[in-house]
Amino acid sequence: MPVFFYCEPINESPNDAGCIDENLIDSSAICYEIYDPVCGCNQVTYPNDCIAENNGVLIFEKGSCN
Repeated sequence: MPVFFYCEPINESPNDAGCIDENLIDSSAICYEIYDPVCGCNQVTYPNDCIAENNGVLIFEKGSCN
């Protein structure tokens, strides 16, 4: 059975144009609890794509940030 949890906003670096859309930030969203890290365009590593998307990140790639 999948485990879900609420997405907590992650402290991010200042918004870069085209990187974060504050209108998409949804702290009440429910995401799956699978660790599959993604690196956001703001150079923040998110635990998975769902959490990145619900933190308003528009562009990310698989894997941790360096």
